[in-house]
Parts: sequence; C-alpha cells; structure tokens
Amino acid sequence: MIVDAAGNLYIADTWGTTIRMVASGMIWPLAGRADPDCLGDGFNSGDGGPALNAGLSLPMGIALDASGNIYVADSGNNRVRVMTPTAATCSYALSAAAQTVAPAGGSGSISVAAPDGCSWVALNSLSWVTLTGITSGTGNGTVAFTIAPNPGGIGGPRSGVLFVGGIPFTVQQPGDATAPPTIPLGGVVPVDGAANTIQPGEWVSIYGTNLASSAASWARDFPTSLGGTSVTINGRPAYLSYVSPNQINLQAPDDTATGPVPVVVTAQTGTATATVTLAQFAPAFLLLDNTHVVGIILRSDGSGAYGGGTYDIIGLPDPQGAPARVSAGDVIELFAIGFGPTNPAVPAGHAFSGAAPVTNPVEVLIGKVAVTPSFAGLSSAGLYQINLTVPATPTCCEVSIVATVGGVQTPAGTLIPLQW
Repeated sequence: MIVDAAGNLYIADTWGTTIRMVASGMIWPLAGRADPDCLGDGFNSGDGGPALNAGLSLPMGIALDASGNIYVADSGNNRVRVMTPTAATCSYALSAAAQTVAPAGGSGSISVAAPDGCSWVALNSLSWVTLTGITSGTGNGTVAFTIAPNPGGIGGPRSGVLFVGGIPFTVQQPGDATAPPTIPLGGVVPVDGAANTIQPGEWVSIYGTNLASSAASWARDFPTSLGGTSVTINGRPAYLSYVSPNQINLQAPDDTATGPVPVVVTAQTGTATATVTLAQFAPAFLLLDNTHVVGIILRSDGSGAYGGGTYDIIGLPDPQGAPARVSAGDVIELFAIGFGPTNPAVPAGHAFSGAAPVTNPVEVLIGKVAVTPSFAGLSSAGLYQINLTVPATPTCCEVSIVATVGGVQTPAGTLIPLQW
C-alpha cells in the first residue's frame, strides 16, 4: 500500500488482480481486470492503453514517484508495469445531482460527460439500488440503475449516494406511509434474542414494517398505547417502551398459557398478526453489541471507572482506557431476561426495584467451567441480575458464556472477555 500527497491510498489487490484506490471514503478500481480464477494466466495485456483495461497477474506491490507515476510489481507476469498520468485534463459532469423514485421502486439513469480518453467508474454501496448497465467507461456514458420497492417504508424514507466519475449522485425514495404494518416470520423475539419463544413478563422486540408512523418512547409508565400503536399477545395488552416504523420494544403481559399464541400489532394504517410461543422460560443475556454480554465488575478498592469507582463495565474502557476484561476471582453482575418465575412474584406492567430470586436453579458455563451464581433473580421490571465469581478457566481472551434454567439455555454465540 502507498499514500500520495493528497492522502489517497493505493492498494495492490493481489488475488483480485487489480490495483485499487481509496479516495473520499470510497474504494475505486484503478487498474486491472478481475480474474475469476485469481491466477491471471496470460493476463498481461493492455500496455499503452487505459489502466482499467489492463491485464495484471497477482500484483504484489506498488510504488509512487514524484511525477505521479505508479509502478506495479506484476509478479505473475514477471515484470514491473507503470501507470502514467494521462495528458488529458479530465473533468466530469453529471446530467443531474439527484433523483427521487416512488415507493413502488423503478428505474433511472444518470449520464456522465467526460473528455475522450478520461476514464470513470460508477460506485454503489446501497443494498436497495442495483446498477443494471455499464459501471465504467471512458468519455461520455450513461449508468442505469433500478430501485427496490419500499412499500412498508422500512425505517421511513431512505436516501443514499452513488458516485459516478467521483461525483456524488443522490437517490431518494419515500416510504409508503399508508401501507398496513407487516411482521415477518420469526419477527417476535426476546430483546437481544433470536428464538421465536418468549416468557410472560419478558422484554420483547417486534420487527417489521409500518409498525408505527414515527418513533416514540415511553416515560417509564408502562403504556399500552404509544405513538398511535398498540400490541396484544394472546389477547392481552402489552406494555410498550418504544415504537418506530420497523421495531417495537415491549414487556409481555402476564399469562398462564403456553404454546403458540397470536401477536397483534395495531397501527394507524391497519393491523398485523404474527405468532409467538409462550413458555415458562426464554432466557437470554442482554448484549453490549451483537455478541458480548452486558455486565459489571465490582471494584471494592474504588478503582472502577464508573459509579464513583465502585465498578467497571465489561467491555467498556477502564481507568487505563482499555476495554475492561474479567479475571479469575472477579465478582461480576450480568443482566438478562426470561429466567422464569420468582419468589416473590413480580407482575408485568409495574415498576419494581429490589431482589426477587428465581424459583428454579440457574447454572452458568464460562468456557467449559460451571459456576453456580450467588444470586439470580429480578432486580427491576422484567430485568434479571445474575451475580457470580469468575472461575479460573484454561482458555482466555474471549470465551463463550451460557446459562441454563429450567432445562433451557441462553442463545449460543454470546461471549465474555477474559484477562489473565
């Protein structure tokens, strides 16, 4: 890799048989044609022509001189190739700066004007836009694209940028605010979980489209209607903490039923129905990101970064600025949902602060070492706290953590960072 005086980064993509440039936050192909076999046999054509049309074979390195010439170690062809700046003054112009496409989707095009011999590339990183015609050329050209439908207005209107000849071109698409809500199969899950099974009183997420007209959050008052949206689970009103067009967070109502039950979302534009399984246990750890468990390390010596020195947050910076990792002997508190009945029972839809131990034993595996928590139970509405002392384990760095209650395990793939 090399960097020029303007801060542009050049990369020899050996197995892609290309030279790429990183400029303005985008990756551009600069020279070479992708070889599907990654071998480049006989791929040594294009001398004297545009760099994008040249054939390279396993380029291993690049260098830049003061005149702007770029030298490529074309190892598969046993030669050094040179790219020289074009003598032409290349300037580019687009026929429009932006285009708006209807919620139903459609097609469009953008024309680029450039002098003869000036190469350009069209770049697209948007999942809902597809380039359907040519994506590179020299001189004048036209780039065609299609836009996927946005009938449910997932996340509301959407906007993105394509780059043609280095010039941004904005694509905009409104959502259809009149469409009824929809919930995909498996779209009702525990918060930070993936299984389509929930526990009464558990914090739950619903994913879909047009679930609400806009985002709204509760005032910690357990409303059954928020932002014009309401939800029932097995005919009982759920308690909403957050609604948006594509996600709802709620506390499931108390219910003695088990097995598949209907979930009905009623929004201003209609209703959507899904099915979820009610069970006595649906355990899941809360996650700091998509993988790492949420928890704190208690610091009795006052060395913590939070709470006046009383604790560190696992995975977040400690007083030394490094992500806090747990060590053998640390006392930690983990946070979770769905660990089953407690004594005393804590009803859904009400504020709670205290300690209500679970009625069924909980076992935690850190790596392959079993740990019995010193406490497992509700500490606030729908939120379980699991206190334990970290054991010594033969592995380090990051290991799996799994809890079991009532014969049901938390989802696989959750990690806890260790330090020895």
